[in-house]
Amino acid sequence: MATNPFAVKTDDQTVVAATEINDAASLIPNLIDGVAGGTYSPSSKVTITNLEMGGTNRLKVASRSIGPRALNGQVVSDMASANRFTPNTANSWTAATASASCFVVVPLDVPDGATITAYSVYIDPAGGHGALPAAMPQILLSSTAVATNSNSVHKTTIDSSANVAAYEPFHAISDTISLVVDRAARRYFIVLQSEGGANALAGLVYIGGTVTFTVTNYDDGAS
Repeated sequence: MATNPFAVKTDDQTVVAATEINDAASLIPNLIDGVAGGTYSPSSKVTITNLEMGGTNRLKVASRSIGPRALNGQVVSDMASANRFTPNTANSWTAATASASCFVVVPLDVPDGATITAYSVYIDPAGGHGALPAAMPQILLSSTAVATNSNSVHKTTIDSSANVAAYEPFHAISDTISLVVDRAARRYFIVLQSEGGANALAGLVYIGGTVTFTVTNYDDGAS
């Protein structure tokens, strides 16, 4: 390997070989310019033992899709109402009545600045339907403004099962969207409304859900 040209003592009688200068020049593209910045494409993994980020800029990445990720927030229902979902020992929730007013709320834990792209809620309806319920279960992707406590429904999705045979087994209600999350201003959640109307039965079970989102940063810091 060529010697470090910067360690070579030079004077009027010493000449640094061109190959050594070229060796030094070849290393320059591998150096990260902490002042001017730039674009770098390492040919192999870069490992940094300790990294401390200062200033107000976020740790940016190319757009990356994360998920489906399970919904792990604390499930909420109106326990004072007859139209409620009651918790089961199997970490699921069951609709106490056959009413579209029976609902459960599931908070979304998604990073600030992320874009929600898809979501699903998994249900297990009761057996014994003579026909599809007049009001099929539906999910609402919603948010509440922190400052005013006002609610916005960003999208409503109705169970699209074609018949009882498709509806009664365990299945998902799913949809897609493009919704940028602003956690400084809003709280986000999914509402599941149970079946109701003619042919509806009590006992629909909420099993869980997932959310998929994209991120362009790895922190919840300043923009």
